[in-house]
Amino acid sequence: VLVSSCAVIVYALMRVKDWVHLTPLRRMMLPLVLVALASVFIVSLGFIYGKPDSVQGYAAHRFAPFYLSIDNFLPKLLADVVFSGHIPIPMAGDWLSSDRPPLQAGLALWQYPWTRGNRDLPYQILATILQLTCLAGLWAYLEASRVSRKAIALILAGTLFSGFTILNSFYSWPKLLPVTFLFITAAYLLTDRYRFVRNDWRVGALIGAAAAFAMLCHGGSAFGIIGVVLTLLLLRRVPSRQFLVAVGIAAILLYLPWSLYQKYYDPPGDRLLKWHLGGMVAAHPEVRFRDLLITNYSNLHLKGVLEYKIANVAALFDSSVFTQ
Repeated sequence: VLVSSCAVIVYALMRVKDWVHLTPLRRMMLPLVLVALASVFIVSLGFIYGKPDSVQGYAAHRFAPFYLSIDNFLPKLLADVVFSGHIPIPMAGDWLSSDRPPLQAGLALWQYPWTRGNRDLPYQILATILQLTCLAGLWAYLEASRVSRKAIALILAGTLFSGFTILNSFYSWPKLLPVTFLFITAAYLLTDRYRFVRNDWRVGALIGAAAAFAMLCHGGSAFGIIGVVLTLLLLRRVPSRQFLVAVGIAAILLYLPWSLYQKYYDPPGDRLLKWHLGGMVAAHPEVRFRDLLITNYSNLHLKGVLEYKIANVAALFDSSVFTQ
């Protein structure tokens, strides 16, 4: 993939006859430089005390409370077993390799042929860079929204130096990486750019790929995708048929291999759905998600549902866990 990408870039540059055609490339350089400098800043800040004995545990607790788990290194565990040629079932504890989306593990595999021995540090640096690509996605969305350059600079600075970004880029569970793809989707569909692309099947394929990649990063991306779709309906923005067909084809082609892996190689792959939507924390692969959801919610009355939702919202503002 790396060699092919470089070859395409060289071929494209050789075909350029007028340097005006490189204007889009020059515009892309600023977000690239931003991600590079932000990555240097976060990595340097994270390892300001030197390289620890355990990168995994250090990254989890450098900017966070001590109860954070090994979620930041689960993609590396999957990459390790894939690279070794044997995927154990279950993979870690009672967790299956199919329980969590695989994109960050796949991206980590790119650097495995170039590294040797303990790959914890290379993985940590790469994972941090991947999370910080959300800044490029945010830049793309703000530019498509015709926000002024000064306002863009202020928004990006506020985002980069926030504790949220510092924590979630160094503790690199794949929660910021899908934001990159969601911002790309919003930049085309929720701005004035929509009028110029609504009939372009190529942009439709790009949107489908972005949605699939977001889901392959983290399942929570579904809420962002649903939000974009509902917003389009409220704004009465319905793309052309060829646009929608391209979205569907691209999304299916990219997500289907993972879906087949979950179903046939390491089933059932729905533990997080059972946990977060069905209320079942322990691993019970024999229980069907649909049956669990119907059973648990049918036993709740309206008052119970509302109480659960109020407790969920209250938990977001509970600071006592940080002072224990």
